[in-house]
Amino acid sequence: MLNYSYENHYERNENMKINNNIKLLTAIFAVTGFLSIDAYAQEDTLSTQTLSQIESRIDGMSTRGLNQQRSALMMEAYNLETEQDSTQSPNKGKAIAQRLREISAELS
Repeated sequence: MLNYSYENHYERNENMKINNNIKLLTAIFAVTGFLSIDAYAQEDTLSTQTLSQIESRIDGMSTRGLNQQRSALMMEAYNLETEQDSTQSPNKGKAIAQRLREISAELS
């Protein structure tokens, strides 16, 4: 009977350790997720100066120029998305994301 009680106590300790580890990992992932979302949310907007530059550049284009610019931007966006999927550098990823936002603004 003493042996059974010891095994039961040991199993309960192991289960408590696993539960505590799961809770700790959950808390770490939650905090990391919130910090990441906040960091990217601050960089998600384009400046009014950038938007004004895009607008003034587009206003001076002919229909043919707009079509050529559209094709070039779509190709650039495709290449950037491909590069973004393969890059490991956070700085390069941010720069690519910024340029993709600019392209999106210019195409809309």
